Amino acid sequence: PPRSGNLSLYNQKFLFKSAFENPMKRMIKLLNSDEWKTTKGVICMYEIGDYVIKANNGVCKVEDILHLDMPGTDKNKLYYLLIPRECQSAKVYVPVDSKNTNIRKVLSEDEAWEVIRRIPETEREWSSNDKLREQEYKEAIQSCNPAELIGIIKNLYLRRKERNEQGKKSTVIDERYFKLAEDNLYSELAFAIGRDKSEMRKIIADTIEDK
Repeated sequence: PPRSGNLSLYNQKFLFKSAFENPMKRMIKLLNSDEWKTTKGVICMYEIGDYVIKANNGVCKVEDILHLDMPGTDKNKLYYLLIPRECQSAKVYVPVDSKNTNIRKVLSEDEAWEVIRRIPETEREWSSNDKLREQEYKEAIQSCNPAELIGIIKNLYLRRKERNEQGKKSTVIDERYFKLAEDNLYSELAFAIGRDKSEMRKIIADTIEDK
């Protein structure tokens, strides 16, 4: 893959693209391979003990795969029970067969370093309209795509720097989504390569500055 120049978010291709595949596409591929597992007769992309990324919850462990006996739920449907690493008292239930789970397998160490290496060439154009841009930020956070999160961080990092030079503070919306993007991205990268989140923050900031 190219090592220089700017790539559009929609044209860039990660070396480890399987990590960002649409969950249902991956399900179809698994059906034609010997990688997939079955739990209680249902095909599952993840096993108990796997670590996954869930939008707004960060790195989670698949603690169990079970039926829910709760009002308003289909007792025949299987759910992943996810436990977020940063809030282990929380429980997140995700339908195994859902088409819109916003969940994927956590990056490997090699994939995490590749994401970091590609930061200088990872670009994203954002709307100049405040409301539209906020909606784009929301969708980027929900995508669980590292490239989208990097796009937010780079854009808001540079916006913050520009506003500071003008003697202005960052907007509330900018700060909110900057923190969300940082928390989601840095927690995964730190987990994948065995570093602290604070170290990841410095690595990413230095990489953006060195562009």
